[in-house]
Amino acid sequence: MMKKIFAAAVVLLTTMTVVSCSPSIEGNWEEKTTKITMNLYKDGSLSVSGSPYTEWQKDGDNLILTIKNEDSSSSDTFEIKQLTKTDMVLAQDGYELEFVRK
Repeated sequence: MMKKIFAAAVVLLTTMTVVSCSPSIEGNWEEKTTKITMNLYKDGSLSVSGSPYTEWQKDGDNLILTIKNEDSSSSDTFEIKQLTKTDMVLAQDGYELEFVRK
């Protein structure tokens, strides 16, 4: 019985460690080639240099950027191919954008 409890505790602690160590997507990012900056704020708002995007959300392995105005809204979905504390790679339609955290 103690072995089962110990094994369950190890699994739980390992899962908590992995979840708590996953890097946050929130923050300031700069695309490596174009130098476009993207700031993802905790409240779901964002600013992207030269872009009308107004909101963001993370849905699993996807980053959804939304443009909202008075009459309508539209969104673009990017696959999050990589996310570390310092790097992020987004993919859409066969293209990849590499970002570094600023």
